Amino acid sequence: MANVTHHLEDGNYSDDGDELQNSKTPPSGGWLHTETDGPDHWGIMLTIVITGIIGNILLFSMMRNTKVRFLSYSVYLKFLSVSDSLLLVTRLIQETDRIFTGLSSTPANDAFCKIESSIHILAMLLSPWLVVGVSLDRFVCVRSLMTRGRFCTQKKAILVC
Repeated sequence: MANVTHHLEDGNYSDDGDELQNSKTPPSGGWLHTETDGPDHWGIMLTIVITGIIGNILLFSMMRNTKVRFLSYSVYLKFLSVSDSLLLVTRLIQETDRIFTGLSSTPANDAFCKIESSIHILAMLLSPWLVVGVSLDRFVCVRSLMTRGRFCTQKKAILVC
């Protein structure tokens, strides 16, 4: 037990003195803590972006159906699909720039970077608020069924978006 007292503040120890995890190193084990970087990471990101954009295109086309086109939630979902697609594309651009920056022989365009960052921040802020909007819209439609025609209209949804 005497050798257990050495530098206990540097890591996490079990009751028998074995070090569980050093606080100065990143957590290891499990798929959430894998740190891939490079072309493999970019390939995973590209797969996610392509899948997400295909899903958003399908959602947008479904919301253009004549049965749901004039309902308020279709407006929110169309805006959300566009916003999320922009977010996916800007994230892929950022990851491409981060991973392959050493391979690029041309300097990055400062104006393009500012525009891309602004779109990324706007989409990051817009997506959660659109989810809040569609949630409130659905809440009002379910809670006050008789007055939903006044509150849950396509024009009001466009204004909110």
